[in-house]
Amino acid sequence: MKFTTSILVSATLALAAQAHAATVVPNTFNSGQAASASAVNANFAALATAIDGVIARVEKLEGSQKITAFDIAGTYNMMVVNSGVGTSYVSQEQTTATVVLSPGNNVAFTCETHVQEEVAPNAMYGRPDTNGAIDGRPFLTTTNSSCAGVLSAPTTWSYDMGVRKVTFAGTNVELMPMGPGLLIGRAYNIATNGSNPVHTNLGSSLLILVRKQ
Repeated sequence: MKFTTSILVSATLALAAQAHAATVVPNTFNSGQAASASAVNANFAALATAIDGVIARVEKLEGSQKITAFDIAGTYNMMVVNSGVGTSYVSQEQTTATVVLSPGNNVAFTCETHVQEEVAPNAMYGRPDTNGAIDGRPFLTTTNSSCAGVLSAPTTWSYDMGVRKVTFAGTNVELMPMGPGLLIGRAYNIATNGSNPVHTNLGSSLLILVRKQ
């Protein structure tokens, strides 16, 4: 069984631009209609509230205010791109999934699709088969669609505001909030497999979580 080292690195991604309702003022005026002070003030108050909301979101995004666990909680689309290398194989793996980070620090993981392609050296390359034909395949390729992944089972999560890091219990996954709607991070795994000979496996992954609308 192979274990891979996960490295979550920021890839340029269209920041989950969350849909927000357009600002609506409570009062409209027609040409020639007298405008009362209270109606005009109510319109200005609505605009001020909307502007303050935008400022708060920008400040959180720019890091001038601390993002809290409440800001992080939500439903995310997760993408994992993993590459691994070992003494007996080279692999490339892609996973898409839905991850729910609930305010109670519980995470629900649902694997939607998982496609893994593994390329391993062909020990028979250049040798004749039983019929005398030379095997011209330097590598053997296999695929599978199992859902074994970085977050393959429900677990608990926590957020350290001091170091701006999201961690998951029982895993070595670490995510950094790039704003309330985007998480990226990294995790490392090294493992050995077998005893004679001993195979060492090492990999790296990119994880991106983008909050759904």
